[in-house]
Amino acid sequence: MDPLELRAIDSVKNGRTEAYDYLVAKYMKRVVSISWGLVRNAHDAEDLAQEAFVKAYATIGRSRPVSRLGRGSFVSSPTSRSTSSSTGAASARRS
Repeated sequence: MDPLELRAIDSVKNGRTEAYDYLVAKYMKRVVSISWGLVRNAHDAEDLAQEAFVKAYATIGRSRPVSRLGRGSFVSSPTSRSTSSSTGAASARRS
């Protein structure tokens, strides 16, 4: 995992909320891209990504960023949240 990412996560956990900006800047494009792939609407993808980052922020104190494959990163939290929300949004649109 990126040492700057680890430092940012620790800083956020210790109350330095501005450190979260680094994480959002690093991963926003990826999370929006994943959401867009599921909902095929740029505005909805951005909204879903934003929602995912808000939820990830709320749970960052409980995060365990390192996976057993050594690829763990902060992005797994907003990515999985975005995918879940995007899937729900896409299903609602089809109904």
